Amino acid sequence: MHRRWPGNCHHSRGRIVTIAKACVIGAGVMGSGIAAHIANAGVPVLLLDIVPPNSTDRSSIAKAALERLAKEDPAPLMS
Repeated sequence: MHRRWPGNCHHSRGRIVTIAKACVIGAGVMGSGIAAHIANAGVPVLLLDIVPPNSTDRSSIAKAALERLAKEDPAPLMS
């Protein structure tokens, strides 16, 4: 895979790949930050994590990660 900027390909026959969607496994500090950067680039992102034991809300870790991202300064999410 090569970057889309001219001059960054090592050879002229390099394929240009467009990323249609991404999945990040792990909604912790690092995973949610990576997902935020991908989303800011305009790529749809699926953020997955395990379901905590005895949890009734299957999205609790992802929701907590989004709340944490919203409070960071500078904000990693663009609106």
